[in-house]
Amino acid sequence: MTFAAAPSPWPRAVAWALFAVVVVHAIVFSARVANPLVISDGWYFVDSFLRKYAEGQLTVGDFFAKRAAVDHALPFHKMLLVLNYHLFGVDLSFETWVGLAFAVATMWLLRSVIRRSVRPTDFADWPVQVTWAAICAIWLSLNSSSIFEWPMLALSFVALFLCCVLAIATWRALEGGPWWPAVVAVLVTMFVSDDGGAIAVIATAMTLALQGVRTGRGKRAVLLAGALVLACVAWKLMAYALAPTLNAGPAAGVGGDVSLAELAMSLSIPLSSGVLYPPQSQMLFHGFARSVDVLLAAGFAAAHLLFWYQALRRRTTLAWFLAIATMFLFYGLCAGVLIGRVPQYGAQAFLQPRYVVFYQLHVVALLLMLACWFGERGWEASSRVAKPTVAASIAVCVGLVLLQVPLDREGWRRAPYAWAYVEKLALQMHELGAEPEVPPQGCLPQITVCRAPVLVRERAVTFLRDHKLNAYSPEFRARHDLPPE
Repeated sequence: MTFAAAPSPWPRAVAWALFAVVVVHAIVFSARVANPLVISDGWYFVDSFLRKYAEGQLTVGDFFAKRAAVDHALPFHKMLLVLNYHLFGVDLSFETWVGLAFAVATMWLLRSVIRRSVRPTDFADWPVQVTWAAICAIWLSLNSSSIFEWPMLALSFVALFLCCVLAIATWRALEGGPWWPAVVAVLVTMFVSDDGGAIAVIATAMTLALQGVRTGRGKRAVLLAGALVLACVAWKLMAYALAPTLNAGPAAGVGGDVSLAELAMSLSIPLSSGVLYPPQSQMLFHGFARSVDVLLAAGFAAAHLLFWYQALRRRTTLAWFLAIATMFLFYGLCAGVLIGRVPQYGAQAFLQPRYVVFYQLHVVALLLMLACWFGERGWEASSRVAKPTVAASIAVCVGLVLLQVPLDREGWRRAPYAWAYVEKLALQMHELGAEPEVPPQGCLPQITVCRAPVLVRERAVTFLRDHKLNAYSPEFRARHDLPPE
């Protein structure tokens, strides 16, 4: 009797070690740079929502209120703000830790998906483990440190986790499981992500259609997709019915006319920015940065063609389903920027650092499909192409991990300046608290309330100051090492 050799523990040990390094590094970096102050959109939420809650004037409709038609309602963020008000006195760094917790949960979830989609021996081997390590490196990359500096942006990881849960629940329903978890996942994703959730539902429905065609279960796929879309529409109708009437139209367009050539070049930004955001590329490659960006975009465009070729050939596993849903989600979010932001900000809207958190999605989708390919062991065939291909694929994964070293170095180089900016914000908030009717000289852009009508500014600042919240709390300032008032 012969026994199969036990898989080596080293690939899994190395992958878990890299996972631990990525997570610990993200925690330490966030503790250094996460901005706890009320900034940007936070001022709108403080005045239009939190103040009304504290004064007992809140209605259910306020959870679904928007500033403009292109804005997001974000009821989950508002609910979290109420919790923050009671527990931490509106310390917005709390949102960073919530986001990081869900980011870590997503990495674990992706590992579980891969494990359930490939044979145990394949899962334990180097190719699959290195692929998962590369996913972790991309997921918490300092490619755009703004993700960790701006707590509201870190909350994007909550929505992305739920998008994965939605795809997994849908897959199980299509495979014969109960349908209701997928519908519940739609409602929770809409609650957290609003319009982004609608894009996730469309992406999942499109993936269902593809799998239905591939597996011959088109009728069940169509019925399930219909249930998901109906749940999404029902949520949107409820939100529209409850939300108060908008008092202002969409923000005025300032982007001007965008030429097709300029737009085509801008559309390459999401491809390259998934691993190397253009300002980072400039810091690393200086005069060659533009060439590097173009090469990366071209390489990823070719990888997308290969992705869809593999999508039509690979076995329809859970990892396969999640990879395709994630890629569709990436396309949908980019389309959202094109439709909702380019008319307002021009083609440069794609360069906003906050979007890097979902530009990374297409890289994760590519790596998930790569894990599917590794898991089918086709690369072991005695082909002149297969073995060099797997070696090149592993080298790319290792390269993605190693790329984090200069990105991390640049992030830490910026960290003291990021915190100095926080201290300056706190100083100006103190000046604003002393005299809310007069904005400080040279008020910083992130204190958006400086440019609000006088009545709104006085109302928001006075509320925080009188309730000793955020920068107006001595305990808050001591907790974050900010100078006392």
